[in-house]
Amino acid sequence: NIYRDGLLAEQRQNLSQLWQEDYVSFALGCSFTFEHAAMHAGIRMWHIENNTTVPMFQTNIDCVPAGRFSGKMVVSMRAIPTHQVDQVIAISDRYPLAHGAPIHIGTPAEIGIPDINQPQWGDPAPVDDGHIPVFWACGVTPQNAMRNAHIPVVITHKPGCMLITDIDEYAKTPSSKIRERIMKKTLTIMAAALALSGTFVAADSPVVLKAVGTWSSLTNFKKHEGPFFNQRLPEASGGQIVGDIKSQSGLGLKGFEIMRLVKNGVFDFAFGLLGYVAAENAIFEGADLSSVTQDIETERKVAEAYFPTLEKAFEEIYNAKLLMLYPFPSQTLLCNAEINSIGDLSGKKIRVYATTLGDFVEGASGTSVTVPFGEVIPAL
Repeated sequence: NIYRDGLLAEQRQNLSQLWQEDYVSFALGCSFTFEHAAMHAGIRMWHIENNTTVPMFQTNIDCVPAGRFSGKMVVSMRAIPTHQVDQVIAISDRYPLAHGAPIHIGTPAEIGIPDINQPQWGDPAPVDDGHIPVFWACGVTPQNAMRNAHIPVVITHKPGCMLITDIDEYAKTPSSKIRERIMKKTLTIMAAALALSGTFVAADSPVVLKAVGTWSSLTNFKKHEGPFFNQRLPEASGGQIVGDIKSQSGLGLKGFEIMRLVKNGVFDFAFGLLGYVAAENAIFEGADLSSVTQDIETERKVAEAYFPTLEKAFEEIYNAKLLMLYPFPSQTLLCNAEINSIGDLSGKKIRVYATTLGDFVEGASGTSVTVPFGEVIPAL
């Protein structure tokens, strides 16, 4: 693609007649890099199997401006089976030079994509039942920035037509020789730019904290989690720190995978239920044993006593810092039959979200069933 003054002027397959001695080239990583490793792990890539180009979309996410360069982020989308989302996150996270882990999981509209079937670049790809759309940063993003900068002449790749290098796809970072070569070229370019401009202006951009909250329809997210990140955080920091929080229900997450996403760097901060991670290690359920604490004062004492144990476990298992424990709203019981006592639970299938809650149901001669919160009403 050849852009002139910010507009696509022509497309060429051979640049030899256009190239000039004073042109400078940049090689940017591409998310295509991790696809071979993902397929090797058993994660299917629909666009590869069907010989199409991965769909790409312009989002409503503003990139951090750098001088005259600014614009919206472009993402590529792959529909991933829900049970393999955490796996593909971990795999792509190993390729920081190829955009790394996803920037968004779930509802496309939350990042400004109105129709998942109408990509601006590439070909449409289906999101079948049992799959969730996962979005990665895309190398088309710089084309937005260059168009907005109205540079006289810019040569870029056509979306989906990438440069193949001799760098091993399993390399997490460039070798020392490559890093040295890149650094020398970068310093040379910066020195030339400073000599021409006589000044350098650093981008004044806020720190963005990405967070995942609980359910968007419930009190905690509406009154506490959302307002804290969206309003109180930027107000208290004078705009130097801003929050980007999404609910787990809005992202299509079940809750059990959230701490693995934090560990993989998808989120900086997470709200969640201890019982949801107890399946990976029973130590997390110690502060929320079913039917043990019957009032808020007792629960406060339990939380304070068990906090050091949980703090150590989160650090060792997830490399995460536990900041606080707080009570969830009173539980709501939804039944399709009349329940007057614990004895009425006998023989009934009862949805639970924690191991000890399942133990309580089994002790009452019921059958514990684990389903995502959003599926409770349909299951009834």
